[in-house]
Amino acid sequence: MFEFVEPLLAFLQGLFTFYHHGYELAKDFNDFKTQLTISIQNTRNRFEGTRSEVESLMKKMKENPLEHKTISPYTMEGYLYVQEKRHFGTSWVKHYCTYQRDSKQITMVPFDQKSGGKGGEDESVTLKSCTRRKTDSIEKRFCFDVEAVDRPGVITMQALSEEDRRLWMEAMDGREPVYNSNKDSQSEGTAQLDSIGFNIIRKCIHAVETRGINEQGLYRIVGVNSRVQKLLSILMDPRTASETETDICAEWEIKTITSALKTYLRMLPGPLMMYQFQRSFIKAAKLENQESRVSEIHSLVHRLPEKNRQMLQLLMNHLANVANNHKQNLMTVANLGVVFGPTLLRPQEETVAAIMDIKFQNIVIEILIENHEKVHIHGGFYTVVMMTKLLVVVMVAVIVILGLQQWQRLLLEFPPTATLTALLVLAHGTHSHLKGFAVAVRSAWNTLRPGILLHLLQA
Repeated sequence: MFEFVEPLLAFLQGLFTFYHHGYELAKDFNDFKTQLTISIQNTRNRFEGTRSEVESLMKKMKENPLEHKTISPYTMEGYLYVQEKRHFGTSWVKHYCTYQRDSKQITMVPFDQKSGGKGGEDESVTLKSCTRRKTDSIEKRFCFDVEAVDRPGVITMQALSEEDRRLWMEAMDGREPVYNSNKDSQSEGTAQLDSIGFNIIRKCIHAVETRGINEQGLYRIVGVNSRVQKLLSILMDPRTASETETDICAEWEIKTITSALKTYLRMLPGPLMMYQFQRSFIKAAKLENQESRVSEIHSLVHRLPEKNRQMLQLLMNHLANVANNHKQNLMTVANLGVVFGPTLLRPQEETVAAIMDIKFQNIVIEILIENHEKVHIHGGFYTVVMMTKLLVVVMVAVIVILGLQQWQRLLLEFPPTATLTALLVLAHGTHSHLKGFAVAVRSAWNTLRPGILLHLLQA
């Protein structure tokens, strides 16, 4: 009996105590609740009153916008990201910037992301010049360089969009960067596909394949920028660049050497696979049939200039060697495509469509690496193969024009024609594997062409 009554009494006492504490707390906070209710009501009233005023003002501004237009004392103002150098690299800090054309004063106010307000002391400089930054010279987009009279060095700024950069440059009377108009004469510090450029790439490849082919993250892990620039300046020095026997010293890290190779390719006047073929390569990568992809990319590669094709072959042979050691360096063909796609096949303009096509750039590089022996065949042989295909087309056209019976009579009366026909068909079907057939076709055609033409004239 007591085992039931005592727990029941304890439960009731706890329940009454809980409600008593709740009553006491509600009584203590009653004043606060009344004040909160009044504050909410006042806020609602002010909000509705302000909303009606704003709607009335917006209506007036739409009816007569010129009357309510505010005149800003600044020529241009808005948010910009300013590059600041730190001990361990650089960072981009958001500033609210203003510019007055009359006094050429630029004021930069740091913006604190957490508080949403001012994050430091203002800085004002006097503008000296403004130059648009080349897209391939920096990892950020929409950048321009500002030189100040009262501050040493260059201030690199990033606008929020291409249109925003244009407005800032117009306000500051900005100018375009100076391009190298004389492509034939290479000056110091410029990258070209000449003997010096080939020596630099060969030295980098030799160093990688002899000292670091099994290093994990090869070409994916980047080197320190200052070290990369120093190595490139040494390799591009005209006094030592032509020395093919000189290897890169062992003091240089592999990641520095691989970054130097990629940087040199990005420094070329245009991508290695050229702007004019960029869309064609992308279309080829989008083909559904794998064999058609390889064939179309094969054709496009042989439309590249000779030096571009030679450099591409040198690079693809090396990357295939890197991919063969992927168990050690973890760099598969797909990983290498991601690394080199934007470098070798970058678009001329950074549009939304170009961004969407990045994965197809990578696919093109993957196909080139996997089929490097098939794609990079000798240019003379490729010409012979194309001639063979052309002759097959000519032969079909002759059959259509003469008719099948006339062609059969030609085969019987002039037997060498049958030999040529057999060679053409056989060479057309097997040209990718047997070089001799295409050569035989060309020789046979040169030998038999006068006789065939004479026989056709007599017929």
